[in-house]
Amino acid sequence: MPDLAEEPADTVEDELEADEDSPKPWSVSGTVSMSAYQGLLASPSNDTEFAGEIDDGSGAYNMAYMLTSISPSYQWDEFQFGAQLAYLQFLTAAGGMNEPYEGRFQDISLSAQWAGYSHDGTGFSVAPSFQVTLPTSSRARAMTMRASTSLGVNVSRTFFDDLTLVYGLTGSRIFHEYTSPVMNIEEVGEDGALFRTEGTEAVEPGRFAVGGINTQWGLVNTLTAMFAVTDSLSANVQYQLSSGWSYKVTEDDEFASERQCTGRCPGRSANGRSAELGVGVLGVSYAASPNLSISGSLTTIRSPRTADNQSYNFPFWNSDMASNSTYLSLGFTGTY
Repeated sequence: MPDLAEEPADTVEDELEADEDSPKPWSVSGTVSMSAYQGLLASPSNDTEFAGEIDDGSGAYNMAYMLTSISPSYQWDEFQFGAQLAYLQFLTAAGGMNEPYEGRFQDISLSAQWAGYSHDGTGFSVAPSFQVTLPTSSRARAMTMRASTSLGVNVSRTFFDDLTLVYGLTGSRIFHEYTSPVMNIEEVGEDGALFRTEGTEAVEPGRFAVGGINTQWGLVNTLTAMFAVTDSLSANVQYQLSSGWSYKVTEDDEFASERQCTGRCPGRSANGRSAELGVGVLGVSYAASPNLSISGSLTTIRSPRTADNQSYNFPFWNSDMASNSTYLSLGFTGTY
């Protein structure tokens, strides 16, 4: 007859060994990246008669920043939940919105993703995701954003075991208190407050609307090709085309331009640029260890079409150095 007194001890020991081998459901990642824009290589010259008296502005286009972020995540069955908090610090005088060498917190994002469905016959996989962004940045608060929601889906397929193609489609709906960004008169002073007393929107006392109309809807198409060079080294090429539409504002006044957009108009992107943007990325990633990865990328953000709207811009580099449309990034990510 077996000794029943030893059974519980053996069972507990086996369970402890199984727990050590199984991965934990949660993880925390921290990333530090530095980005340098092509404007660092641009040095405008001063050929006027005041060249010897006025600074030549050689650093006028210098722009570089450091981005620090922390991203906790939790895996539950086929679902992954995550969050991200980031802080942006400009390393040059240029680039800040309000002051040189500006630093500011970014918006907090909360996300949920399903592992999705894979079709054995075709090899295609479909994975949906949902994200909510909270207005914790000073820019989002100035735009009177209350929340931003987005729903996306990725369709992917792997070829030759090493090449993976991914197409992503994401639609977003952004909620604001006002249709235009709003500033407090106390912050800028009454002398610096240029605004219309009878605008298209009634703003509460002490606050006035500034130029532009907030973006209400957004749509992003992304195509990515990822290639596994080795078990630790991978490369990727990505192109993203985004579009945005502002709130429907149709009221006019005597100051309105004859060429203004009425009704549903193209909006502005989150960084204030044109609502229609093309983003080209060339990147590499190296897994130095199970808990540390190093990545580098060359990114170009610009309008997909030329200024005359007759042709397309090259998506992965802008030859105009002073435009600061292209930047180089180097990042380190640690995961626990």
